[in-house]
Amino acid sequence: MGCLVSILTAAQYNKLKSEPFLERLNSLSLDEVELRKLFPILLDKMRQYEDIDKFRFAYVQELRASIVAALIKPTDLDRTEISFAFTAGMVMQKEFDKYARAESKALKEALLLKILILKRTIDSLN
Repeated sequence: MGCLVSILTAAQYNKLKSEPFLERLNSLSLDEVELRKLFPILLDKMRQYEDIDKFRFAYVQELRASIVAALIKPTDLDRTEISFAFTAGMVMQKEFDKYARAESKALKEALLLKILILKRTIDSLN
């Protein structure tokens, strides 16, 4: 969830020159109940910035789904462990972003290759 917050706050900063969502994070000291309350608010805020390319990455969509699955199950992690994982996600977002961009580029290249093969096949039939 920290990854999504990092993406959102970057989008807020680019548009607003501030990061108002950070005020909702209880000084990065979060427990399971607070995460469950925060998630729908986070999704709503992300919808306000849908024009941001990062929100279209497949991994962001997958991350949203996996967060829901994780929030449904009770956890035995304490506040410190949850806060650490959340903060680590925020900090590591740039690394995940590099992976997503590489994945996106690879998908585009694969699609172009398929189009080229299809075009050659059509040309050979004519």
